[in-house]
Amino acid sequence: MFRSFGRLFRGSEESPTINDLTSITIYPQCFISTGKEYGSEPKHISVHVRGWVYENPDLNNLGRKDRLMLNLLRRYVGLPPKSKETGTYPEKDDENTNLQVVVDTKAQLNVNVNDGKPNDIELSSTSKTENDPPLSLHTTPDDLQGNGVNVPNPSLSASRSWYQSGYGISGFFNRIMTPSVNSQYISTIGLAKCEEYFEERSLASLQRGLKDEFVLVKIYATDKNFEQKVVAEFNVATNVEGYFIIDEVIPFYTTKNNKFSVEAVLLQSTSEDKVIKAYMSEVPVLDRNGISIISDIDDTVKNTRVIEGPRKVGETTLLAPLNTQTIEGVSDWFRVMTNLNATVHFVSNSPWQLWPTLSKFFTNDNMPYISSIYLRHFNGVLQNIIEPAAARKRSSLLTAIRSLGDRKIVLIGDNGEQDLQIYAEMAACFPERILGIFIRDVMSDFCGVLKKQTTKSNSLPEVVQTKPFATSTPDTPLKEFTTTLKDVDNEQASEFYQLEKEPDTVPSTFILHRYYTYRIFVEDRANKTRKPVVQVEHAASKLENVHILCDYCKHKCSNIMEQDWFVQLARARGVIPLHIPIVIWFNGEEPISFTEDLLKSAFAS
Repeated sequence: MFRSFGRLFRGSEESPTINDLTSITIYPQCFISTGKEYGSEPKHISVHVRGWVYENPDLNNLGRKDRLMLNLLRRYVGLPPKSKETGTYPEKDDENTNLQVVVDTKAQLNVNVNDGKPNDIELSSTSKTENDPPLSLHTTPDDLQGNGVNVPNPSLSASRSWYQSGYGISGFFNRIMTPSVNSQYISTIGLAKCEEYFEERSLASLQRGLKDEFVLVKIYATDKNFEQKVVAEFNVATNVEGYFIIDEVIPFYTTKNNKFSVEAVLLQSTSEDKVIKAYMSEVPVLDRNGISIISDIDDTVKNTRVIEGPRKVGETTLLAPLNTQTIEGVSDWFRVMTNLNATVHFVSNSPWQLWPTLSKFFTNDNMPYISSIYLRHFNGVLQNIIEPAAARKRSSLLTAIRSLGDRKIVLIGDNGEQDLQIYAEMAACFPERILGIFIRDVMSDFCGVLKKQTTKSNSLPEVVQTKPFATSTPDTPLKEFTTTLKDVDNEQASEFYQLEKEPDTVPSTFILHRYYTYRIFVEDRANKTRKPVVQVEHAASKLENVHILCDYCKHKCSNIMEQDWFVQLARARGVIPLHIPIVIWFNGEEPISFTEDLLKSAFAS
């Protein structure tokens, strides 16, 4: 849903010059002390700084691509079209209010791209004469009538006309641009509030990183008198996406509360009076040994509903109030862990461009201090479609783990994407550093399998008998049945999965049952018929050290998505070392007790 932010300039093209729309930001990162010997202070500090130099969109002079992007986003999240001149919306019941341009179906689009200024798209008909006035996207029927143009009645010639909607692009796209279903937030918080959120958050999709810009990064230490002094300076250039990254080692310095400050100053500026810079205070210095929490964001601490598809993600991200995106008990759970001296870090597939919105969400949700965050830059829609979510997240997670020295890690995610698969790979690579893996079960709630549970656990024959393929059928006459005594009916095959907890097991152990049912046709030579008989194949896998703290599907389940989740859990258990627990949760209050025991045990050892 985001455009290509990291624009490349090749050949004779030059990077955009610094102007009043240029900004710089620093993302949360932490420092790590190294070279510490027993009973002495550390010798070095590993410095990690990450920031972005970008250009904000000029709202008074948006280009054609930017206008198209905003219009597509409006349609995508379910907002009605907005009039460019008045800012009003067409009434649903009045068909004429949605009409701005009416031309013949043989009209063609002529786009003037000779100059760099955003111009209107002109609509020209094949029968247009020299005296006919030009037709632009914002021409109204009254303007056409005043210029002597005959405007047909849309009710009489709808099949022969194109209609220009309030989205501001050709009526050729009207069928796909008009939202079929308006966003649910319009009825809950009102259209005006939706517009406010959309305009504030969608601007991130128009920000463009600036490459080859030089940034001066200063590291400040604070003495006992609260006076700051520069202890290190770095000159760095932005990459093709506009980011600057510093991973260096500096001598150890004593600073108040063991926290430094970081300032980034853009060296190239068109005005001496205006200095473009960013400042971040209280950057913590973590010991190389300790415990850190690495968590996902979407559907783990923020209710984004990724499992419902990209359209729902866009609607929630751009329109939903932040207080409706919280997950019950998660902030309390994280505060319990930080009170036990654990540090919080986030690794997510959310774009860096949404960090301002995420920062507001963490503040509103009373989330504890974030030591570092690793997001991802969206280069373009095509790349995000082709590249799997696991590949996009794996490298960031690996960087986060390696940057934390020898600290023990607790991984927290959800089963809406591929968090468990990635965490299993990390546990196999760092078996001595991973303390536990906590997965939020959003799949069972989304599939609705919990609502279908009954207090009576059906046996497999009872379940099979309720299926159409298991009902009795008339005997089939034996015709041309001379090759074998039985034949498998593959079209009537089906699978059932069931999780069963073994009683009185320490650590907690589950059995994953797989039932494969199918029909075979058995020959009855006496009556010269074939009779269908249901066959059942059963397989079981033991899942040791798996702790399910929330409600789960206890009956025999045929839902494909839920079955995939069970298979992922079994495969992950086979990869993750057995001493690492896998904990399944839904509300943040459920894993608090388990986490307290886990962290206390880790600190004690």
